[in-house]
Amino acid sequence: MRRMVAAGLAATLAMGVVPDALAHRGSFPDPRDTPGGIDVRRARVRSAEGDVIVKVATHDELPGYGWLYVAFDSRGGPRRDRVAVVQWDTASGGWVERTLYGKGREVVGTVHAAMGEDALRVRFPRTWLRATKHVRWRVRTAFGYASGIVDHAPDVGWF
Repeated sequence: MRRMVAAGLAATLAMGVVPDALAHRGSFPDPRDTPGGIDVRRARVRSAEGDVIVKVATHDELPGYGWLYVAFDSRGGPRRDRVAVVQWDTASGGWVERTLYGKGREVVGTVHAAMGEDALRVRFPRTWLRATKHVRWRVRTAFGYASGIVDHAPDVGWF
């Protein structure tokens, strides 16, 4: 029996997926605390059809340009293992960047991004996380010259 359990766990880890790896999924509110920036109202992560879906709703309408960063710790270390970077600029035609990076700015893949009036959605295959532990995550938005106005959700730590 132990061998069967060990073999199943080894096969799961070899595939890079921990069952129910997105243990910290859910919908989390964030206070209005970033005047003049892209102020996160609610951050949500969920799994669907083998994908990770992150939705970030803002207190106000999204501006014509800005950045969204979603960091993931999928290996249980002190730092992020993956970060999704979404940059948009409607004046120059829409999406500037939609990339999931690994450590050292290694490109993992191009994420699907969608924008509404006051929300951004990012979607990519869950296997890209290569999770070996429960996945922690956090959101950061940036707006302004040199991305000077920043909001974090949660304000400190991880979801």
